[in-house]
Amino acid sequence: MILKGNRLAGLLFLLVLFLAFPSIGKAAPELVRQFEGGQEYRLSNGLKVVLFPDESKPVATVNITYLVGSRHEGYGERGMAHMLEHMMFKGSSLHPDIPAELAKHGGQANGTTWYDRTNYYEVLPEGEEHLAWALSLEADRMVHSTLRGEELAKEMTVVRNEWEAGENRPLRVLRQRIFSTAYLWHNYGQDTIGARSDLENVSIERLKKFYHHYYQPDNAVLVITGNFKPERALMLVDASFSAIEAPPRTIEETYTLEPAQDGERQVVLRRVGDVPALGMVYHIPAAAHPDNAALCVLAQILDDQPSGRLYKELVQTGLVATLGASATRLHDPGLFEIYMTGGKTPTLLREKTQAALNDLAKTAPTQVEVERAKKTLTNELTVLMRSPEKFGIQLSESIGSGDWRLFFLYRDQVGAVTPEDVKRVAGLYLVTDNRTSGEFQPVVQAAKVKIPTLGDLTPQLERLKEGATMKAGETLDPAAEKLQERVQTQTMLPERKVAVLQKATKDDMVSVSLKLHLGDENSLYGQGKKNVALAKLLMRGTQKHSEEEISDLLARWQAELKIQGGKDYVVVDLQVPRENIGSAMALVGEILRQPKLDKKEWGLLKEQWLSQLESRRNDPQTLAFQALGKRSATKDPRAVGYVMSIEEEMAALKELTAQQLAEFHQRFYGASVMEVGAVGAVTPVEIKTLLAGAFGEWASQVKPKAVLEEYRPIAPEKVSITTPDKENAVLIGGQAWRLKRSSPDYPALLLANEILGGGFLNSRLALRVRQQEGLSYSVGSQVQAGSLTDNGSFLFYAICAPQNAGRLEQVVQEELVRIATEGVTAAEVAEAKVGLLKSLRLHRSQDPALAKIMLDQLYTGRSFLDTAEQEKRLQEISAEEVSAVLQRYLKPEQLVIIRAGDWKRQ
Repeated sequence: MILKGNRLAGLLFLLVLFLAFPSIGKAAPELVRQFEGGQEYRLSNGLKVVLFPDESKPVATVNITYLVGSRHEGYGERGMAHMLEHMMFKGSSLHPDIPAELAKHGGQANGTTWYDRTNYYEVLPEGEEHLAWALSLEADRMVHSTLRGEELAKEMTVVRNEWEAGENRPLRVLRQRIFSTAYLWHNYGQDTIGARSDLENVSIERLKKFYHHYYQPDNAVLVITGNFKPERALMLVDASFSAIEAPPRTIEETYTLEPAQDGERQVVLRRVGDVPALGMVYHIPAAAHPDNAALCVLAQILDDQPSGRLYKELVQTGLVATLGASATRLHDPGLFEIYMTGGKTPTLLREKTQAALNDLAKTAPTQVEVERAKKTLTNELTVLMRSPEKFGIQLSESIGSGDWRLFFLYRDQVGAVTPEDVKRVAGLYLVTDNRTSGEFQPVVQAAKVKIPTLGDLTPQLERLKEGATMKAGETLDPAAEKLQERVQTQTMLPERKVAVLQKATKDDMVSVSLKLHLGDENSLYGQGKKNVALAKLLMRGTQKHSEEEISDLLARWQAELKIQGGKDYVVVDLQVPRENIGSAMALVGEILRQPKLDKKEWGLLKEQWLSQLESRRNDPQTLAFQALGKRSATKDPRAVGYVMSIEEEMAALKELTAQQLAEFHQRFYGASVMEVGAVGAVTPVEIKTLLAGAFGEWASQVKPKAVLEEYRPIAPEKVSITTPDKENAVLIGGQAWRLKRSSPDYPALLLANEILGGGFLNSRLALRVRQQEGLSYSVGSQVQAGSLTDNGSFLFYAICAPQNAGRLEQVVQEELVRIATEGVTAAEVAEAKVGLLKSLRLHRSQDPALAKIMLDQLYTGRSFLDTAEQEKRLQEISAEEVSAVLQRYLKPEQLVIIRAGDWKRQ
């Protein structure tokens, strides 16, 4: 037999795996348990393996979780777990260039660090060769990761840059201060990002010791979810991991417990600018304790919009702009958190918040409140389980908390919560003497609350009963030409177009994207942000249903609904099970056609919006991108497409009234010009019937005509913006290009951008700026092309410490000049083609994204055949063609370059 192409490469790859990790003499993986469609195995070296096969998408996810996080760090090691996470992408014995290999497999990857765990994951197209590669990677870097002193020196500045970026966000810093005040001894008081001094001074020897101690098979849990064959996957796991010997050392369980708090603690954070904020936290039990689930329900009862008790008390009355409540779910006792922004009377806000908690401790909430909260929480879990990639990654949190089955235990515990449970936990934990409060800008009291410790989980886990199995979906080939065979396009009225891709989906979910066009360039002149504001207000109630009723209906139907307004359109995104799509579409029609546009609700929304704008007045990223946008948009402040400054937007918003929004709705809203894309368990006839019922012949007073964004050249310029007291700076650059998506140059420019600033840490900018120079945590570039006009652009972006801005600009310019003058290599183009094509296919495998693509095709008059032709063209392009196109378009000397930061820090 003669083997060709990928089959031969795949078998050779498996042979390499076998030779590298021989399992002769090793015991076969032991089946430990089966539960909820998943299987848990244990290898002889102690590695736990959890498999959750799901053929509903052509995607597989490999996620390995190490039971080490900031909770395990010692003195001088603050941030070591997170630093090691970064270093694990520097390569290993068999995989010296991880970003390049990932690009070849067309996947997505990342690593995250939290208090109790560190995880690494790869989301890849289905296929045994991709799965084998990911398992080989994780097995090799488990024990053979390349850890060098010179790489640590470079990555230290990158991690420090990430630390500095966090310092730009007062609410994050406030949370750090509150946690460090609430915890006197436990490591949960130390933020995962670490201490700056430890990051700057930790030695490579100490990092290696930390790595060899914790990164071992007996301290890891491997989870595989998505489209794979369990038997083959287990063989690959065995081939990759079984030869790794269990180390002779023993990992000591952490034993530090926070003593009962003996009085209220307060912290005040004073920094330049931004919106006032207030936070309050209370010590609570660990994730697996039943009281934790009751506290999660309590948090939902407090902050739910629009029915939450605190939301009504504080947001709807205008005392604060935003509000959030949550209960941490950690391995050890955690915190119940409440945060609010925009309030200028912290003492009053503390009193009102505590009064609401005391009321719950005296009188149990209603059954309706509890059931509504439970429904929301269980819906969130259901949504996660419908997405194999998200579910696989989410299991890291349960693993870190004690066991992967805690995900299902939490589901059952939430389902069992009663009003009396909520009352009891409110009275037991949410008391003043167990509180730590913090203010961004000025405070309060204390009594000891004993937090129960957690014993053996086995009795609780053994009582678990399996829930109902979700209906499986089909595997859809995301190749463009295959998708075109499945798409059915129809026209209802002359300018109502519908595209449907019928397929079996997990739980019979249907994804719908709908776009209404509004007005034209002349009629929208001088309308400003009215459409954006109106779209934000639509979900706050109709003539028939209040905001609370709409929220309850969507929760009952397990539906997700988002409405967003643009310069001349409104887009609706809906995900809902097939059995509820009729009710959901009728509600969409009601929201769009019969909004209440209540004056009081508009006042609340306006205050929240103004508060958000106020918080961004000194944000470097906001100001830099705003400055670039102004230079590429019309200069007429009344014209469609004008880019407002934050001050202009706030001034316009303050003058805008509910009556003006109602008049805008009456004049411009209608469904005479509309596109609809639908993917899932629904037919074109059903969609057309639903649309006819929802919209009838509803038309606007002004006939819509698309406002096209024409090409505008941008004069080269260097701009510097000062943002006081900001640890992180932003550098961006841009250039206007005459470029349309249908242009024959577009595929070559996509490849060029993939090489320059796309991909995962393997682009030229990432390799030079982040990997070699250690200047930035985030750096990249992008190319945009007009859909109907030749209004295209190029953009690069990076963040850095203010003192590194000059060097960063120099390095970026050097790379831009190099690629523009020297061009690209054949090897770079070959790698870019593989990575780009696979990432495009991966994007098309997501149903909501697919619905949006179809929506765009209806608007532009294109189809998946055009996509297939463009991808065919992309495969044929040579390095010489890419270099020639780059030389014509990219002019580094003609860029607009904008810097924003606190330049006193230089």
